[in-house]
Amino acid sequence: NFDEAIVEGRFPVPGEDEILISKWLAERLGAEVGFPLTLTTRTRDGYRQLMDLDIVGLYQTSNPTVDRSHLFLPLETADEDLEMRGAVTTIHLRLPEQVPGTADLGPVEQLLRETGRFAGLRENGNGGGDQDAATTEDPVTLLSFGQMTQEFAEFMELEHAGSDLILFLLAIIAVVGISNTMLMAVLEREHEIGMMRAMGVHKREITRLFSYEAAVIGLIGALGGIVLASIVNWFLVTNGVNFGQFLEGTEMDLRFDGILYGVWNYGTMVTAAIFAAVLAGVVALIPTRRILRRKVADSLRHG
Repeated sequence: NFDEAIVEGRFPVPGEDEILISKWLAERLGAEVGFPLTLTTRTRDGYRQLMDLDIVGLYQTSNPTVDRSHLFLPLETADEDLEMRGAVTTIHLRLPEQVPGTADLGPVEQLLRETGRFAGLRENGNGGGDQDAATTEDPVTLLSFGQMTQEFAEFMELEHAGSDLILFLLAIIAVVGISNTMLMAVLEREHEIGMMRAMGVHKREITRLFSYEAAVIGLIGALGGIVLASIVNWFLVTNGVNFGQFLEGTEMDLRFDGILYGVWNYGTMVTAAIFAAVLAGVVALIPTRRILRRKVADSLRHG
């Protein structure tokens, strides 16, 4: 609902010489609600036209392209001053659908064909389609939700790929850190392993004991990291970090509101904890088995 984007004033009244502009544009024009605004534009036939309008409201959306390039005025006013003769450039339809992009466009296409204004379906985000069906001077190209949001969908796929790459790099760092820690921790306890063997403890029991101990240590470390990260993420989820001043001059045809918010990804937390525990337990097996291959006397002398 675009009414929710209005931060000051109101929406223009049909038939009146009123206009709604973005807060971004108002700040650069030094304008406020109630100020007059003169637009220089062209009519449908290409003649220059001056439109004197009153600013009745300011809006702000999460899409910087909309804020910088869209002005809203009554359709009747635009039709009269621009001599459009009832023509429009874009019509947005909200069709019944449970999932965005799954609406049946068949009835709309059939209606356009019956009126002789169907210019085809847009393919892969580019113009095209059955152009022969259009028989009037105002052909209509039918676009689905997925086609209109194709760039945004591609950006989301790129973002997911970037997130996966970051997680992969973090996993490598975790592997190196945990491996180095557990290797050093077990190697420094060679004398203890020698004493256990001298007391008659079986090699298999020693291996299992050190593996379980390392797994518990890895799990505790992972839980500690999750707790610390949760504190930071709680702040991001509840308050967020405002990057609006850094994105002020960004030219990006994608939605963002300037505030970075965090999300709770419990699956990743559980996976990280299990991964740390299993990795620590497996890595501990390497130095433990290496020490167990030595003689008991050599292990005792090592201490």
